[in-house]
Amino acid sequence: MPSTAPGIYVAKKQPLSKSKQAALLAACRDDVERLIVTVLLDVGLRLREWVALRRGNLIGHKLKVGNRKVTVPPRSLKLLKAWFKEHAKMPCRTRSADVTLRMVGERCGILKLTPDVLRRSFAANCVADGWRPEDLQVQLDASVAATTRLYLTPKRK
Repeated sequence: MPSTAPGIYVAKKQPLSKSKQAALLAACRDDVERLIVTVLLDVGLRLREWVALRRGNLIGHKLKVGNRKVTVPPRSLKLLKAWFKEHAKMPCRTRSADVTLRMVGERCGILKLTPDVLRRSFAANCVADGWRPEDLQVQLDASVAATTRLYLTPKRK
């Protein structure tokens, strides 16, 4: 785990541990922060996919993202339903969502947090929960299995 000082973690395209994920969720101060962090962590979307979501993308317990329908866990489903009850689209664009994500990360000692780190964390959580690689590939919208493996293989220095 790369670190710079005690209690400070620098995210470098590695999945976050379960304790870091919990700390990140606990550091969210409002509905927008919770929406960004929770949905990216629970669903494995790319940030541009999250930003493009609209009320009509939520169909039952699935999200229509591009040409695929992805499963939405209950925690994220509750947040999305509450948000889309009041709003037609997501609360911010890519740049402000990225900045918000980094601020939440810094609040709990995770520096340089990126949406890709949450996507990798999602993939690692799925593998730990026993997902089949083929199902994960569909959820992540990875065109080839090698791309899915990138999310699961630690980076070497």
